[in-house]
Amino acid sequence: MWQNHHALFRLVGVVDRATILLNLGLLGTTVFIPFATASLGAYPTMRPSTFLYGLTLTSTATFFNALLTHLTRSRAFASNVMPATIRQTTSAYRVAWTTYGIATLVSLVAPILSFALYLAIVGYFLVPRGVDTDRVGPPE
Repeated sequence: MWQNHHALFRLVGVVDRATILLNLGLLGTTVFIPFATASLGAYPTMRPSTFLYGLTLTSTATFFNALLTHLTRSRAFASNVMPATIRQTTSAYRVAWTTYGIATLVSLVAPILSFALYLAIVGYFLVPRGVDTDRVGPPE
């Protein structure tokens, strides 16, 4: 998560109030991750712990997506960032957000399957995409 955040912001050329507010929301949801992770680690087969974990990460992913959407629409990325990089990042963030949402709902009926979906998201992000590839374009 911090890697994604750092990779995203190193390509941002302009920060406005909305960016700060959305980033604050992202950080505000991020602080719950240790608690949700500890609950999931202690009770990996229970619906409440898998639901809490999913709700926390779905919330975080929602803020990540809102932040990325805002940065894209406000043209806040540096001029050397290629449109393909932004498209790949947007696609990866949406896949994660959708999968977290599905895994959260699945947790209500099948906690083990939900846990497996959470692990799949980790595996998905092990492959660099978009801003994580370090291919942004020619220097300014």
